[in-house]
Amino acid sequence: MSQPKKITTLTLLIALTQTANANLTTTGDVTDDHYNNITAWNIGHTAIGFATLSNGQLHSAQPYTFTARNPNAIGTLNIQGVNASGTPSKLVSPSIRNGYSGNGTINILDGGILDSYTIRNGWNTGSIGTLNIDGIHQNGTPSSLPSSNIINGIYGYGITNISAGGQAHADNVYNGMESGSKGTLIINSANSSTIQSTLATGDLWNGNSGIGLTKILNGGIIYASDTYNAREIGSKATLIIKGTNNNLQPSLLHTRWFKNGSQSTAITNIEDGGQVIATDLINGFASTSTGTINIKGTSTNNAPSKLSTEDFINGKSGAGILNITVGGLA
Repeated sequence: MSQPKKITTLTLLIALTQTANANLTTTGDVTDDHYNNITAWNIGHTAIGFATLSNGQLHSAQPYTFTARNPNAIGTLNIQGVNASGTPSKLVSPSIRNGYSGNGTINILDGGILDSYTIRNGWNTGSIGTLNIDGIHQNGTPSSLPSSNIINGIYGYGITNISAGGQAHADNVYNGMESGSKGTLIINSANSSTIQSTLATGDLWNGNSGIGLTKILNGGIIYASDTYNAREIGSKATLIIKGTNNNLQPSLLHTRWFKNGSQSTAITNIEDGGQVIATDLINGFASTSTGTINIKGTSTNNAPSKLSTEDFINGKSGAGILNITVGGLA
């Protein structure tokens, strides 16, 4: 990894040159180099860099794409819009490292698409990686991320926002991957009247070995095969499913297996008309775990907050706490 470089006035003057290639525009510190002998595209290598892909442009980036490669760097990548023929702007890159050592942001907006095998937000200690998947184009195309793996907070801080009808699809989602990391995952449909903001995944690990916070708000949806809240010993996890959207569709976690407090301490709050549907639910799975589920409140149309499950074990080898208050239903 390159050594960090102090950002000086001269550095910024040199950086603020602009280049454009069709509808891919870059400004500042945007470079190509190598990572593990493989070509890499850096948006913010040691200074400040911006890249914007727009107007239906397809861009196949290098095998590795970095934002904020070094600790002093700031990198921003925007993928936005749909052209007159209905073709969305799309970036294809097998491996994304967003906020590798510095402060990186990726915005997928207005029907844009980021296609990557693995995206990692907040790689190194002290880094911040923010991923925003926001909105629907006027022709109905949602902003989207198809990916095999989303790792939100490896050793740093990862933030993923799926909002206003944005869509993400992944084989696995890890939120707070390693010890010392933090992941915040928010699925929010507050500003969408047509398509609910949705994350569809195989396994959802909220707090793998780090701290995981997942919020499903205002009619947002997570579909997951298996959900682990506080997966490993030493992790901490909070899951909030709260409210409805403007069409009174509930915030929803729909999953097969749900272990709340898999190996450590986990809290799940189902509030204000939110719903959890799980085939099998274990609250407090291992002897090292404590699982707490709070169900409370109603939506604006008086729909109850609701937990539905075919098989519920409250405290298998650990401690299971279930609180149902006014407006809650299980």
